Amino acid sequence: MKNLIFILLAFTFIQCDNSLDIDAPLITALAPIYVQLEIGDLVSEDPRLYGTVGQTEYYGNYLLITEKETGIHIVDNSNLDAPVNIAFLNLPGISSFILKDGFLIASLANHIFTIEIIDTENSTITSIVDQASPNGIGSYPNMDFDGKFECVDLSKGIVSGWELKSNIIAQCEIFR
Repeated sequence: MKNLIFILLAFTFIQCDNSLDIDAPLITALAPIYVQLEIGDLVSEDPRLYGTVGQTEYYGNYLLITEKETGIHIVDNSNLDAPVNIAFLNLPGISSFILKDGFLIASLANHIFTIEIIDTENSTITSIVDQASPNGIGSYPNMDFDGKFECVDLSKGIVSGWELKSNIIAQCEIFR
């Protein structure tokens, strides 16, 4: 009974009306950014400049550094006096990762991805756990956000982030 009450209360704070309202005004609001990732996709790219960095992990002679909601920089750290950026794993929406037996297990939006990193320049997605957390990161804008936003349509892909867009129909809303 307590769980039912909790679920009902949760739905009073987040509302989504996915029915198309042709009279709804077009406004400037947050809209989801979608990305399509599949098993077998190559995620390795050439090194790039650093943005907002986060989690850092050692893996043999490598240093793996997340870039907020973008991916992971791979640095060859075998010479401590001259580390070399060797690759970037393009993983939109990444929030965290762990390393295990040559695989990187990453949380992207509300999915868990396993990526083989034995060959850093040819890293591919080896498995995807869909909706590991159905209402996890990516399903809604940052919880500091208050107001209307464009509803998520999971048929368009994984939500990797949010952007301000003009002339959209924003039918979902977070209340505080």
